[in-house]
Amino acid sequence: MKRVLVITAVLLTALFSLATLLRPLQTVSSAPQATTLLYDSSLGTLPSEQNFGWQAINPQPPFHILASQTYSAPVTVLSTTSQLSEYAGYPVSQTIMPTLTRTAGFQLTFDLRVISESHGSSNDRAGFNVILLSEDLHGIEMAFWQNEIWVQEGNGTQLFTHAEGVAYDTTDALTTYKLTIFNDIYLLTANDMFLLSGDLRQYTDWVPPFGITIDPYEQPNQLFLGDDTSSAGAEVWLGDVLIQDDALNQTLLLPIIVNQ
Repeated sequence: MKRVLVITAVLLTALFSLATLLRPLQTVSSAPQATTLLYDSSLGTLPSEQNFGWQAINPQPPFHILASQTYSAPVTVLSTTSQLSEYAGYPVSQTIMPTLTRTAGFQLTFDLRVISESHGSSNDRAGFNVILLSEDLHGIEMAFWQNEIWVQEGNGTQLFTHAEGVAYDTTDALTTYKLTIFNDIYLLTANDMFLLSGDLRQYTDWVPPFGITIDPYEQPNQLFLGDDTSSAGAEVWLGDVLIQDDALNQTLLLPIIVNQ
């Protein structure tokens, strides 16, 4: 027999512990969230022409940059496949970011399709990554392969190694991902289907290499989308990006089908 449980946002922590029971998620909102549209792909411009910066660095001689960003309606095409040694991507402008408080909860929504990705023989690197950090530097770094989405491990001896992940075809279509953070937990969905959840991390043990002047893991309310490794590359389509703060100041009705 199947039983449908309706759980409110105040029980969200318990929800994560039951992640293996999750089926398609449907959210019903009784109050508006504070939403900031960071990138509107319908405007026909690049993220770096809206609320993101553009950083491209090649730490290896002769230091030439081959990474590219082009707008091709209705998305931005980011490519770092020509030289895997490059870092390239979009750090958010801090002037537009709201304060991301874990106790209030916040949610990042972004449209993404991975066209191709290469990480050579490394199991711990990916050509496209998303970094999302709260005001107190707790958060998560998500790594995207063609067939898997996984988490970079945090501080300690296993820093930046392959942690938990989920098999998923990221190349199939432009997909709406939602990354929700609440207290000490994250949850990732794709087109409102549950994918992955787990504990937040800190990455403050990392020491920036030569040429990196700002440590992204020491920036409160941080968001980065792109290639942040010198040993992998990807071509991706990037659509709308928005952030919702105070995300749990509403009633979230999340049906869970429990098989008994």
